Amino acid sequence: LNYNTESVEVKKGLDASRKVEWDKWNQFQAGKPIRGNELKRLLDEGHEVIPTRWVDVDKNSHLRRTGGPYIEPAYKSRLTSRGDLENVDGLRKDSPTADVEAHNLIFSFAASRKLRLGSADISNAYFQGKELDRILILKPPTGGLPDPEYQDGETFILARVPIYGTADAGRNFWKELRDVIHANGLKENQISKALYSYCDENDSIRCIVATHVDDILWATEPDAKHRIDAILAHFKVGKVEEGTFRFCGKDIQQDQEGSVTISCRDACEQIDGIKFDSKKRATEIATESEVAQLRSVIGSIGWIARQCRGDLSYD
Repeated sequence: LNYNTESVEVKKGLDASRKVEWDKWNQFQAGKPIRGNELKRLLDEGHEVIPTRWVDVDKNSHLRRTGGPYIEPAYKSRLTSRGDLENVDGLRKDSPTADVEAHNLIFSFAASRKLRLGSADISNAYFQGKELDRILILKPPTGGLPDPEYQDGETFILARVPIYGTADAGRNFWKELRDVIHANGLKENQISKALYSYCDENDSIRCIVATHVDDILWATEPDAKHRIDAILAHFKVGKVEEGTFRFCGKDIQQDQEGSVTISCRDACEQIDGIKFDSKKRATEIATESEVAQLRSVIGSIGWIARQCRGDLSYD
């Protein structure tokens, strides 16, 4: 959403969601104000000031259809660093996420053993990652912060933990999550990173866990459930769901018999047709716009095929 061009009503909703986000910054002590001599000393040492910006979205936008019923907006705001302007030479920034094959392995494991699938998302995950081992100075965003301490234009933010938008934020959170999972007895898969499992003394798999940034997917036997509970207890977790939920853009449904059905209805319904001049001859060269639309549609269908429509891939 573009705050400057939105209606008064939408701006009011975004103001509220921005305050919620800034309250989270304070709750997790993500940064502290820095000004005056302390700021000058760091700048004299060669540290740069990185701008920040608000990223505002409506989380219910994917549910709306042209001509469909009214759906209440669900605004969410992130205060993010302009990581694209940061010098990250030599900074390691890779962080694994589980592949679709890892997801399917857990779905199959749950269905075959009639175990309930579980999912959780970690609130403000990057703030719960490992503390920064470098100096990161942030400039408040255009539009300001909902905090009088930063209204003078001379007070900046000294970050303490990974910040959304920085190149290594995902890696610092992944390292913390991986350490917690290992501490609770699960081992990382040698082929599929971000996929973990726990086996008993007879080498029988008791639980499998996959992570995708701050989203966690699992299936566990009752005797290993305490390991999942311990992992979740380490973090401040948002929604914990079981059986039926949305994960990585897919709708997961598990019936009482344990069978699992995967669908991508929203992604399918949001694919637009390719617009072109119907009077063109079949031998004419496609325009850049037509080629771009074609690639977009094929990419969207390809994602759906990989996630839940194996029949399309087979054909």
